Amino acid sequence: MNIVGVYLAAGCSKRMGPGIHKLQLPLRGLPLGASALQSALQSRLQQIVVVTNDRAWLPAAVQTERVHIVPCKQAGFGQSRSLSCGIAYAEQLQADGVLIMLADQPFVPAALLNQILETYEQEPEWSYVAVSHCGILQPPVLLSQQLFPLLKGLQGDQGARSVLRHPSIAGRLIACERRDWLYDVDTWEDYIEIRKNV
Repeated sequence: MNIVGVYLAAGCSKRMGPGIHKLQLPLRGLPLGASALQSALQSRLQQIVVVTNDRAWLPAAVQTERVHIVPCKQAGFGQSRSLSCGIAYAEQLQADGVLIMLADQPFVPAALLNQILETYEQEPEWSYVAVSHCGILQPPVLLSQQLFPLLKGLQGDQGARSVLRHPSIAGRLIACERRDWLYDVDTWEDYIEIRKNV
């Protein structure tokens, strides 16, 4: 089964403040954007598509044959465009599914990614396998190939969640008690808060 990682990193960091690219901010000796990518490389994923228009946050160490850097000129039109770019490239890699990760979730561990992959391998009848915290679906999320046409049809700032809410689509949720693993950095205040706990 060929599950391709899709790492969404083409956002403009609008909520962070003028002149601040959050993926370049330092965190644990790496740019913030590279932290979860390192986890992806430590996981069982064989191929990872990084959707980004800026390579400045990408350390040379994570630019390997497993990593495909894909620009997305339409990223400014919302997350749906980045998602579509990533899925289109994953299709070229003959993906049976994609594991969607967000570059601003720096604490997602490889163990959680592997748990998602193993769950889908054991229960491939699901359309998706996602993480949940307090009953709320969160990324990272594995999406089966059957969802690709719907996902590529999304518009604006819609993400995969808008497709997964449809009652005809059945998925499996993995409960995650560690809220810190799923923490995402959207604002300068978020960044300051996580720096206190690193």
